[in-house]
Amino acid sequence: METVRNYRVFANCYTSCGESEVLLVCESDFDDWLSGSKLIQRALPYLSAGQRELLISGLCEECFGRVTGFDDERPSNVIKLADRA
Repeated sequence: METVRNYRVFANCYTSCGESEVLLVCESDFDDWLSGSKLIQRALPYLSAGQRELLISGLCEECFGRVTGFDDERPSNVIKLADRA
């Protein structure tokens, strides 16, 4: 039986907000993402979208919302397919 090894990944927001997290991830999952063999949402599905964004862009959820204009609310120009009915 193969031993599962975990990484502790220290992720910091690169703005002045000071947000930081320690994420526990499976070594092989993290390596799959870093190597490009899997998209982050496939490699690390157990992390929240905000945690994955912190790894990708270095922005916490709050700062990502401020920078992109996206917040907890769905922007008015984005609709779900169900809204089209």
